[in-house]
Amino acid sequence: MTKTEAAAFLSAQEAVCILTHRNPDGDTIGCAAALCRGLRALGKDAWVLENPQFTPRYAPWLAGLLTGEARGTVISVDIASASLLPDNARPLAERIALAVDHHASHT
Repeated sequence: MTKTEAAAFLSAQEAVCILTHRNPDGDTIGCAAALCRGLRALGKDAWVLENPQFTPRYAPWLAGLLTGEARGTVISVDIASASLLPDNARPLAERIALAVDHHASHT
């Protein structure tokens, strides 16, 4: 999928749930927060799924963006493999409609 196609896909969504990976770092949290805020700026209902491993270090970037339930289209960010999903997100693996990732090993 090209960037233009991904943008069109995201524009067509009304509600989006964004997934992050286990042992979350700045890549996955920064991407999730930026995507969520960008989609909200476009009037979308966007949320980042809570990750049990989020730490207070990243709390300021996630403030007001978290949800405990997946609703809408599921998007993953910085997740090269479904095996990297936290336990609460694993049931959503088959629902991932768009994976935004920079890893050459992405499966």
